[in-house]
Amino acid sequence: MKKIFQFILISFSCNLAVAQQNLSKNFVTLSAGKCFNGSGDLRGFIYTTSYRYYYKKKWSWDVGLSGTIHDKSTPIFYNFNGVDYDGSVRATIAGIQLTSHIGRSFIRNERHEFSSLLGILGRYHSSSLSDALSIYYPVGTNIPFPVVAHEQLEPMRQVAVGGDIQIQYNYTIKKNISIGIVAGFQTDSEGDNLSQLSILVGYRF
Repeated sequence: MKKIFQFILISFSCNLAVAQQNLSKNFVTLSAGKCFNGSGDLRGFIYTTSYRYYYKKKWSWDVGLSGTIHDKSTPIFYNFNGVDYDGSVRATIAGIQLTSHIGRSFIRNERHEFSSLLGILGRYHSSSLSDALSIYYPVGTNIPFPVVAHEQLEPMRQVAVGGDIQIQYNYTIKKNISIGIVAGFQTDSEGDNLSQLSILVGYRF
């Protein structure tokens, strides 16, 4: 009985060692999901493609390209000469960024991977969002429709550098195909804070 137990233990250890040796060193991913700007009141979308290389069993480096888009509407409805109008003020923020991370996998085997990533980023974005928006209604202006005043304190186009942190979980459903989830937060030199929750699909080779 003791020899049988020793044989099972040795076989399991050998299989585990072989499995660890056969872990793929390259991981290409595509992710997409919700992205929140600032305190979360400006909602949007983020999509990312990345390449990840494992230079050690539990350590990796990656480079990625992301795009983000957020929009917001301030509703203004009024009636003028018996006709209903929608004068809502709409704004969009769209950006593109290049990221790079160092990753640490706390769990990594043929099926499961749980990791954290810390990185830097360079970001460009264009925004039509007003820094200050004032709406003056007819009761105070004697003008028969609302008057909107915009104030812009920052340039429409901005370039920034920053950092981000992510937590990822990936499950390999076949030999090379993985699905997972990404949660992350980033901030940059222009004071923009973005958080995300995304679904990930990846290919290991």
